[in-house]
Amino acid sequence: MDILRSPRNQLLYVLYPKVRSLFSTPVLIFKKSREENNLSVVILGKTFFGNYEGFENRLNSLRKITYSPNMTICGRKVSDAGWGCVVRGGQMLLLNILTVKLKVDFSEMIPLFVDRDDFPGLNFGSFLCEAMSNFNLREGDFWNFKQFFLCVEKLWTNARSRNEKLPGLRIVLHDDCALSKETVEEFIKKDCILLVFNVIIRDPAIRSKALCEFFSLRQFGGCLGAVSTRCFYFFGIEEDKGLLMDPHELREQREVQDFEMESVESMPFSKMDESLSLTFLVENLGDLEAVLT
Repeated sequence: MDILRSPRNQLLYVLYPKVRSLFSTPVLIFKKSREENNLSVVILGKTFFGNYEGFENRLNSLRKITYSPNMTICGRKVSDAGWGCVVRGGQMLLLNILTVKLKVDFSEMIPLFVDRDDFPGLNFGSFLCEAMSNFNLREGDFWNFKQFFLCVEKLWTNARSRNEKLPGLRIVLHDDCALSKETVEEFIKKDCILLVFNVIIRDPAIRSKALCEFFSLRQFGGCLGAVSTRCFYFFGIEEDKGLLMDPHELREQREVQDFEMESVESMPFSKMDESLSLTFLVENLGDLEAVLT
C-alpha cells in the first residue's frame, strides 16, 4: 500500500492545518529584544537578555532535518512523509546537542545523519532497521518517544565503536535506570550523560509552568513534544511559548539543512499533548543535582 495515500495519513494531512494554526512567528521578540532590552529568550539552555546578535548567532547555529521523499532502505525506495516525524524530530535534537552544546564540528556529524544507503549511523534507515528488529515496527508505523531513544542508545554505541573520535556521550533513559550518585560518578569518569525523561504531564497549567523551568536550565538539551500525533522538536522558550522546529516538510535533497531564523515558530506549552520527552546534558554531579531538584 502507498503509505502517503493510506486513509490514516490522508486524514492526518487534513488535520495538519489545524495543528499549524497553533503556531506563531515570534518576530516581535526579535525586535523587542534588540530595541528595548527587556525580554529574555532561552535557546538550548543559554539565556539571551536583550542580546540580539548572540540570539541570532545561536539560532543560526542550529540544524534542521525533515521528511525525505526518496530513500533506499533494505533495497526498497521509501519515504517517511506522514509517519517519520518522531525520528526526524529526535535526529534534530541529537544533532543540535552534539554541535551546539558539545561543540562537535558539524562536518564530522554529517556522515552519521545524512540519509545514505550504504552507511550505518544515526540516519533514518539505521533507525528503521533497528526498530524493525527490536519493536516489530514497520514502514508507516508511528513511533513513541521511548522507542526512539532506545534505538538511539544502540545506534550511538555502535557509532562510537566504529569511530573513536566521536564525543563520549552516554544515552540514559531515566525510567529504565535508577540513577544513584555512585552510578553517575562511574559514568562521568568516561562520558557525559544525555539524561532522557519520558513523562506525562496532563494538566496544561502545570505542564506550561514545568516546561518554563526546565527550558531555563543550563543543562537542558531540548524536548520532543506532540500535537495530535504530530511530533515537533522544541529547542527554546520565549515567555510561555516553546520555540520549535517542524519536521513536517518534504525536502528534495538528502543533506541536513541550515536553520533559517526567519522560519522560527513558537507554540504555547499549554497546547502540547501530555506526553513529552525531555533531555538534559549531565557532565558532573552538580549538573545532576540541578536537573533532579
